[in-house]
Amino acid sequence: MGIILAWYPNPAPDDIDIQTWNGFVNNFAPVLIILIGIFLILAVYFYKQMASHLRIHTVDDVFRPYGPMKALWWGVVGSLVSGIVAAIMYWNMVANTKGMVGFSLTMLLLTLLLCEVFSYVIVAYAPGLTPPQFRYRPSRLLQKKGKAH
Repeated sequence: MGIILAWYPNPAPDDIDIQTWNGFVNNFAPVLIILIGIFLILAVYFYKQMASHLRIHTVDDVFRPYGPMKALWWGVVGSLVSGIVAAIMYWNMVANTKGMVGFSLTMLLLTLLLCEVFSYVIVAYAPGLTPPQFRYRPSRLLQKKGKAH
């Protein structure tokens, strides 16, 4: 599993031997994938829950801010959890503070990027998540092709 984080260099090659670093990366990579998966599922689940409860009662309801997009903030929570877990695992396994902050921040930003992008893509393109009355449908896609009647 460490191949996922193979791009991240050893932050202190003089103080951390390669076996310790490779062992740490091999142990942290599955944790990172699990955290990204959990918070991605939470974001999509809460988006679906919030979107299914939306109703249109007046004309103004169509133009109000779309509240279910707030569920994508689970990616931010997931990134904070990932950064904290990365720091704790780094401290416990590597037993060296050199590079701990940089590694934790990098994993925080990586988790934030992946959670936000994947959850937005799933929400935007997965059928059935957004109620039909709130979906954006350009008029040219709704017009039938062929001869005019």
